[in-house]
Amino acid sequence: MASATFGVLGPVRVRVGEQESVKLNGKQSALLAVLLLNVNTTVSRDRLIAALWESPPSSAVANLQTYVARLRKALPAGTRLLTRQSGYVLEAGAEEVDLLAFDEEVRLARLEAGTGEPERAAERFERALDLWRGELAEGTPLGSEVLARVAEVKERRTRARLDLAEARIALDRPRRPSMTSAASWPKSS
Repeated sequence: MASATFGVLGPVRVRVGEQESVKLNGKQSALLAVLLLNVNTTVSRDRLIAALWESPPSSAVANLQTYVARLRKALPAGTRLLTRQSGYVLEAGAEEVDLLAFDEEVRLARLEAGTGEPERAAERFERALDLWRGELAEGTPLGSEVLARVAEVKERRTRARLDLAEARIALDRPRRPSMTSAASWPKSS
């Protein structure tokens, strides 16, 4: 069986191979989005509750446990959604989560740029940015608890776009006239 891949760089999705495998309801989608935004990090029950409800019901802890249980059932076998003493963690690698793949491509692109390889850097930045399928967790209602994390990830996307622009500028430099030769051009009257 093909392994599952998870997407949060656009609408939240779970795929097995090329098929979208899981349809999630609003709270399940929001829960998965928060776990994906914090992949490989334990997210406390309190943070998850704040992310799922602006005004949590008195049954929020029990409801959260129910949503986690339903999410586990909905996700493909082998998904590592684990319970920790203080909360929950989704364990996954860059080949499984688009956000991690984005971060890895950007990291490698910056290494290429730093070693004087702007063409390879630009290709990697483009691959990283192509992973975005829309707005972060598009269509998934996220509580205010998650907004700082969303802003941080969006800022990383913006920085990657700027780094791509710099790599493209570096590629064009050899074709531009130097400032010395530009200064020697005749002035127009």
